[in-house]
Amino acid sequence: YKPWSKIEFTGFAFTGANIANVGTLRQGFSVLGPGDAIAIRSRGGWAQVALLPTSRLSFHLIAGQQDDNDSDLRFGGIGKNQTYVGNIMYRIGPNLIVSLERSQVRTTYLPGGLRINNHHDLAFAYLF
Repeated sequence: YKPWSKIEFTGFAFTGANIANVGTLRQGFSVLGPGDAIAIRSRGGWAQVALLPTSRLSFHLIAGQQDDNDSDLRFGGIGKNQTYVGNIMYRIGPNLIVSLERSQVRTTYLPGGLRINNHHDLAFAYLF
């Protein structure tokens, strides 16, 4: 959604079972016993707001989450992943972009336990 030329909103929401094959968490199913497996139910999504002050400079804020159904998981499974990202992109030339990014992933493991993983990144992208 782009209500004005200097701002845009994007996002995606999902719900389903055994969604690991579409790039989400690795756990698509749980094996409960011999010949007994269940698909893990999951829901989540992400949202982004981009501020575009010039044709060369952009600022992005992103938040996302995947929340698997805890009752479908075995001990040590990932109950929830939450991600928060902020970045600045600058177009150096027609095909070259430089970006500074700060992100944090919060992973909740079962039966309990939160791990926080911070990232600080510098990236260069060449557009073909």
